Amino acid sequence: MKPPYQPQSLDLQVKSIEALSRGLKVLRAVQAEEAISLADVHRLTGIPRATLLRILKTLCDDGWLIRHPLTKRFTAQPVAAAHNMEAWHGAFSQLCAPYRAALERQTPWPVNIAVPDGSQMVILDAASSCSLTPNYHALGYRPSMIDSAVGRCYLAFCPQPERQSILRRLERSGAMGSLTKEELQSVLAQTRTQGYSLKTRRRQGKNSVSDYGAVALPIRLHGATIGAITMVWLPEVVMESDILSRHLSAMGDAVKAIESALITAGIQHPSQLA
Repeated sequence: MKPPYQPQSLDLQVKSIEALSRGLKVLRAVQAEEAISLADVHRLTGIPRATLLRILKTLCDDGWLIRHPLTKRFTAQPVAAAHNMEAWHGAFSQLCAPYRAALERQTPWPVNIAVPDGSQMVILDAASSCSLTPNYHALGYRPSMIDSAVGRCYLAFCPQPERQSILRRLERSGAMGSLTKEELQSVLAQTRTQGYSLKTRRRQGKNSVSDYGAVALPIRLHGATIGAITMVWLPEVVMESDILSRHLSAMGDAVKAIESALITAGIQHPSQLA
């Protein structure tokens, strides 16, 4: 029998986060059962029902818990799923790397590969060296879903239920940015129509990510969007229209090659990871 969890206290001169503690208490209660009802979670944790509902909703939206649609009981996502996703990221990045590098050799501008991670994107494969400061540090960088080209690209082309779930999380966290819902829906519709997304430049100081233009195309696996490829450039040096006329076709060819390689390699869609 597995011994009970024994919390340890760090000797730090700071206060703990009560809300986080409650969330972890709920997560441990669900993890201890194969399937547990709301009433049982309430009984085991003693957390007020209204607060408990918000905690459970957050844990479900972020992928830690699953609520069965018929029994209404909660189950914990296998811990292995996180490890499997990390392995998937590695395999996907490795597969994309030669095609990204080949595309980058055709242009003076850096090319990155990004995938969704919760309500943000994460850069998996980036130029190993580049004079553009934000891109030099791009590997592991987490662009905004709303303001970045890769984020808007993914939102535009991912399935509607997933898009709605991401937008709900962004709304709750106050990360919707300056766009209204109507403006964002218009941007996403335009993105779907033209087949690519663009980032609107907003000057925020030298070497800010907002100083750079970007275009992104979706990467799909068996028709389902799993990520995006993006090219960034300096608007002071080259116009957006020039980037599109000179490089968009080559970006599309790179996407087709990546998608074909994904199928040949037998890469699973992330939603199939257990």
